[in-house]
Amino acid sequence: MGDIKLITPPDIIYDRTFSILLIYPNQSQKTEIQNILQGTDTDCNIYFYEQLNEDIQDIDWLLNLHRLCQFCFVNIDLIIPNIKLLTSYFISFPNTYWFTQGNSYLFDKISKNQIFNFDILKKNLTGDIVEI
Repeated sequence: MGDIKLITPPDIIYDRTFSILLIYPNQSQKTEIQNILQGTDTDCNIYFYEQLNEDIQDIDWLLNLHRLCQFCFVNIDLIIPNIKLLTSYFISFPNTYWFTQGNSYLFDKISKNQIFNFDILKKNLTGDIVEI
């Protein structure tokens, strides 16, 4: 297993390490990411955003990290209302993949990157072939 750094607001590490931004992942998504990372030798920065207090949002941090990371994963269902306003901006980028159990009709118009698991990440980190 490679070196893995878990980073939360307001910290940023400026290096060339493969970086992933997780925005409001649920528990099963956290577990799946952990299992994928255990099976790779890639060093990885995991930026984790899960602010539950609407008074503390670190929006600048979130916007900066979104541009710095190779992958961004957003769980639309768990985002608090103030941050949810940024959802369409995030998913408009090709490096952003998103989860929802709800109606995705409008988000589908912006991005076809809706996913249901982290196979795209597993493929990039381990080189495994992913069936689509």
